[in-house]
Amino acid sequence: MRNTFKLGFWMIVIYLATLQEVVVTQAIAWANYRDTIGSVKGWASMRWFINYYKMITPLVVLDLMAYFEAWSPTAWIYFAAHSAYCVLWLVKDHKWPHSSFSGLMLNWQGLAGLWFSVLGAFWVCPTLLMAGHIEVPLWWAALCGGMTIVGGAITYVADGYKADQVAIARARGETHPLITTGLWQHILHPNYTGEIVTYTSLSAFPLPWVFIATDWRWQIAAIVPLVIMVQVFWNAMFPNICRINQHMLETRGERWVQHTQKAWQVLPYIW
Repeated sequence: MRNTFKLGFWMIVIYLATLQEVVVTQAIAWANYRDTIGSVKGWASMRWFINYYKMITPLVVLDLMAYFEAWSPTAWIYFAAHSAYCVLWLVKDHKWPHSSFSGLMLNWQGLAGLWFSVLGAFWVCPTLLMAGHIEVPLWWAALCGGMTIVGGAITYVADGYKADQVAIARARGETHPLITTGLWQHILHPNYTGEIVTYTSLSAFPLPWVFIATDWRWQIAAIVPLVIMVQVFWNAMFPNICRINQHMLETRGERWVQHTQKAWQVLPYIW
């Protein structure tokens, strides 16, 4: 009875979280960010908040495993993959701090917008996995776990390469350098490519339950993390990519236009 209650309770939490993610509009999610840029009212660094989230996420996943007594191979592979990605992020940020994150100070509204529109969404998948004791084929878990780390590595290499190349260019006196080598030669935003690969892989962990589960509620729940991932891309990543493109066009001009004609935006052969 206790396990049934826990399962039902967390099913409700998962569905409510999904509903909340879908109804959070772009205006709520991003107007708060823009309003706090350069504002003396902001008191919390966006970089600090994101890094804190990355630090506690492995502990949260482990706590979910303990609470629901989910010690299966799928649970451990998910824990290892998500934890490895968080470590990669923290090491990358320590060596190459994200300038826009460091300079953005958020107030309570900005923190709430960041949490409800992006960060909190990625705890739904481990909650689903552990609460439902979802077991998937090991080859699928290994594939998703491996691609999670590959995505983290792409983000690590892309941001590190960009930071080093920008530093070299500015040392030569360039005020608006344009990186067109390395991963940036064929993709305009390879750091976002890495993020999409990572979180799509994590969100895909429970996907086989669409075909394995006998309860239709769990079949629907299995696609919830991917639905949330699409929402995050649409409400968070896509608008930011558009803003970066506009900024690059204004500051790099014709050089940027020429580069966009030779490189993909984020996903090769797709966009």
